[in-house]
Amino acid sequence: MANPLHIPDYWQTVTTVDMHVGGEPLRIVTSGAPDFLGHDTQDMLKDAQKNHQQFRTRLLEEPRGHAEMYGAVLLPPRRKNTDYSVIFMDTHDYTSMCGHGIIALTTYLAMLNRPNTTTYRVRYDTPAGPILAKATIDNQQVTQVGFTGVTSYAEPKSRELNIPKIGKLICDIAFGGELYAILDARQVNLTIIPSNASKFVHLGQIIKQHVLSTDSINLYGVLFVETLSSTHIHSRNVNVFGNGSIDRSPTGTGLSARLAVHARNKEIKEGDQIVVASITGATFTGKLITIHNEQLQFITPHISGRAHLTGMHTFVFDPKDSLPNGFLLR
Repeated sequence: MANPLHIPDYWQTVTTVDMHVGGEPLRIVTSGAPDFLGHDTQDMLKDAQKNHQQFRTRLLEEPRGHAEMYGAVLLPPRRKNTDYSVIFMDTHDYTSMCGHGIIALTTYLAMLNRPNTTTYRVRYDTPAGPILAKATIDNQQVTQVGFTGVTSYAEPKSRELNIPKIGKLICDIAFGGELYAILDARQVNLTIIPSNASKFVHLGQIIKQHVLSTDSINLYGVLFVETLSSTHIHSRNVNVFGNGSIDRSPTGTGLSARLAVHARNKEIKEGDQIVVASITGATFTGKLITIHNEQLQFITPHISGRAHLTGMHTFVFDPKDSLPNGFLLR
């Protein structure tokens, strides 16, 4: 393609395909990513976190991104019987797993490869574990993506938090690819609607910092849940993660963690599924596939949802840019 702007050849360029899932973005790097070194995806994640933060901030933060931007880099597989390794990233750091990211990546790959079938399967190797995803295709359009998540679990009991200026809160700590504190939004007297987004961010950051200061666990996000009376929609949830980002999607790893909590509480059994909405009204379906160990609360979840293409980009990096490495105003 011609270069009408006469961009110097020595400027760095990165190309991406951008998707969204329920309004939550995913910027998929298609060229220009650094080499993430390591024998497996866990090592590659550590290398990214140690040596390639500048690549992440340049691509996801302002002026090319924003505080809620998410990204993914597809890499050659490091694990047998997988098609790709994948490293996710947000405006806080590189991350182990991302449910909405798997849905968007699988949609992108199905659009790219255009299979002449009604299903398209992709096997990913993530730092959190292997993921099998399947796109459902109708008239050459991806109508849904479902994936079998990593083994998820919940702590055996809920825990009580006593937080200054908030008071007592009851929460669950659970893992679904990332680690969450999960609590009923009624405890903070909020409903999950867009006008309350900033309040959830404020409270989520306080709760996260409290858990981090009193426990050594590597908490990723705080997931607020609101049970609904609808026969179709089981509940809403909203995830506050990173440095105060708020997930627009229903949060695939968060829903996986929630399924582990519901299984522990005997609220669902193998084969049951729930439909969960996000703060934007987008929905995921979460299904409990298997309970591996009832005493230790290990389960296999299945999550399904839909992604949409938003654009294709070529980003350039002027070496004389006065703001070369990205920034955030909050």
